[in-house]
Amino acid sequence: MANKGITTNNDMVWYLDTGVSNHMCGYKHLFVDIQEIEDKHLSYGDSTKVPIKDKEKICFFFFQNDGKKGIMEDVYYVPDLKNNILSI
Repeated sequence: MANKGITTNNDMVWYLDTGVSNHMCGYKHLFVDIQEIEDKHLSYGDSTKVPIKDKEKICFFFFQNDGKKGIMEDVYYVPDLKNNILSI
């Protein structure tokens, strides 16, 4: 997502993006397990960089499927990110 200005008020919204290499989330409270990462940065399309702090698992719910839970692994926690992004 080249436009960093798009934001939502819902931390459960995930954008599908074919132009990113990893799943990323800006909301630490969504992680169920977390592993600290040192000296790693995310580069935006305009060459700005922000730090990646952690990586691990996020628990999510299938609201249209009787509230069943799922786990998404290898998700980067990026504190400055205002949206959640799934790499596809």
